[in-house]
Amino acid sequence: RPRDERLARLEEAALQRFQRLARIEEHVKLEPAAASKPPESRIRPESAARVPSEEEIYSRAKQAFDQGNPAQARKGFEELIQRYPSSANSDNAQFWIGETFFREKAYEKAILEYQKVIEKYPKGNKVPGALLKQGYAFLALGDKVNSRLILEEVVRKYPQAPEAKLASDKLKEIR
Repeated sequence: RPRDERLARLEEAALQRFQRLARIEEHVKLEPAAASKPPESRIRPESAARVPSEEEIYSRAKQAFDQGNPAQARKGFEELIQRYPSSANSDNAQFWIGETFFREKAYEKAILEYQKVIEKYPKGNKVPGALLKQGYAFLALGDKVNSRLILEEVVRKYPQAPEAKLASDKLKEIR
């Protein structure tokens, strides 16, 4: 690609200038050449400088989550939402941020993050899951009243969703 070729030529020219300067300095004994080393290029190769795609960010964050690193996963999901706010993966990323807190037993924070899924992405596929997990989080906090209300909402609003069956089963446990 023309841009890559231009960057390579600029880096080569910079290196040649540095080497020439080192020879001149050695000649006039300003500084021994052995002590000098080429400056790190400020021109970064495209592979290092390019912005990762939303799929790459999502995939890395999900992998971190699956490997048991919720803090790293959360950072990745937050980066995805920040860089690509209108991404088709934004609602999923927001849901997974809630999951990272749930996994860390930070249930209050998880509830708030799940609420963002419900409010920001009301038509998204993660709303039933976010509600279900809010119900679980309230239960984990010992708040059976709110847990029951939310789980009943899942069953009522999303009767065909797999989350409705899970909510229904959990309701039988806590009655």
